Amino acid sequence: MTRLSRWFGLLEVIEGPYIDSKPIFVPKDDPFVVRFHVRPLIILDPNKSIPIHDEEIWRKLSFTRTLEAGSIAWTGKVRSSLIHLDDGDGQFLANKLNGQAGNNKLYPLDENDLRKLATHTVNRSDKIIAVSVPEDLAIPEESEVLPEAEVRESIRVQALIAKHRDLNGLFYLDPPER
Repeated sequence: MTRLSRWFGLLEVIEGPYIDSKPIFVPKDDPFVVRFHVRPLIILDPNKSIPIHDEEIWRKLSFTRTLEAGSIAWTGKVRSSLIHLDDGDGQFLANKLNGQAGNNKLYPLDENDLRKLATHTVNRSDKIIAVSVPEDLAIPEESEVLPEAEVRESIRVQALIAKHRDLNGLFYLDPPER
């Protein structure tokens, strides 16, 4: 869960990868043509989703355990397209998510978290769309700064992904016809 830096779901790939150039994320010349059909195995409520900064999670993942607590240097590892997580990390996270699905452990959302989850809308001439409004954040470490064009592309793709959410909050890479 990008806005909260939490693990909230586990998907099973049931078909793919396959190539489909039908625009989903951008109106024309969608660069994300490698697609998968997936089935959700676990979808946790936000207040049960597991924060990446939870000490047990942070100490075990190969891409966070050497970082200072609270660092955001890990984000590039999980926010890139078609990134492969270390098999050990994947199994660890799958086990944690499976355990949490049958557990009632809460990771309460604070006011700041709720603000991050709040949906804001913009009225376009053809429809109303949901957008996220970023908070003023500390300047990231130099190694974490993305080129401006890549940042804009990321924001645009996130907005288009939001367009493909169903009523249960699930996302579809190949959304069902509406």
